[in-house]
Amino acid sequence: MQINIIAAVPRNRVIGRNGTLPWSLPKDWNYFLDTVKGHVSIMGKTCFDEFAAGPAFPAIVVSRTLIEAGKTPPHTNLASSYEEALDIARNQGVNEVWILGGQRIYTEALATADKLYITRIDAEYDGDTLFPEWDKHFSVCESRVEDEDNGVQLAFEVWSKAQK
Repeated sequence: MQINIIAAVPRNRVIGRNGTLPWSLPKDWNYFLDTVKGHVSIMGKTCFDEFAAGPAFPAIVVSRTLIEAGKTPPHTNLASSYEEALDIARNQGVNEVWILGGQRIYTEALATADKLYITRIDAEYDGDTLFPEWDKHFSVCESRVEDEDNGVQLAFEVWSKAQK
């Protein structure tokens, strides 16, 4: 099963502030939606609260809180861990999953990911959640610089696991 991580990452690697994205970048958001649409995604509860699943965006949510509450939102499966989420996807015959965050899920997924789809944001933001360091284990294989989005330069990159 192909495991892809997708994230927008500014220079200081901040990806969240109080449970939300610290920016509004429509070009990146549209790229994100176009990329993950129709694919199973794995995410934590905070990300799920911001990005609810739907028929075009089936999700496996890693959340002990939702499991304990006995509440499975529509178009989702629940898992108690990242590994269990991968098992659910495999058991469903999924060929490709997309990791959408947050920080803990990203950190765990880096060990198993095949590719990273990173939008580089040429800015810095205040926040409390960081994307983990990845460039020691992955090599950039595609890069496309985009015009500014809300005054911020974007570069869309695809990274592959580095050869040992």
